[in-house]
Amino acid sequence: MKICKLKGRKSIRRLRNTGKRHYGDDFNMIYALRPAQHTIAFTVVTGKRYFSKSVDRNKTKRILRQAFRDSISIGEYSSKIYSGNYLLIYRKRYIPCYHNLKSKISDTFKTLRTKNH
Repeated sequence: MKICKLKGRKSIRRLRNTGKRHYGDDFNMIYALRPAQHTIAFTVVTGKRYFSKSVDRNKTKRILRQAFRDSISIGEYSSKIYSGNYLLIYRKRYIPCYHNLKSKISDTFKTLRTKNH
């Protein structure tokens, strides 16, 4: 399964308007499952409201992206993750710890799997 970036305002806006939502403690996930697509496209959003410095926003985005990629490719649920589009919105005021975030993303995929199965 191929992992790529979700690009373009139109595709992100379409996902925000029509996608399903999952609310977590640290982040929200908006997703649209596309089983025929055979790719996972995702993007990460952090707001200026939570991180005023762009250095902190970019670091948070890098950590989120890597945790998302690793939870998909290495996790025990890697073969069971649905292909589709995903939007992660980080909502905390601190820079996340990679290992905690990776486990939370894996747990989120576990709940999505049971919810959509």
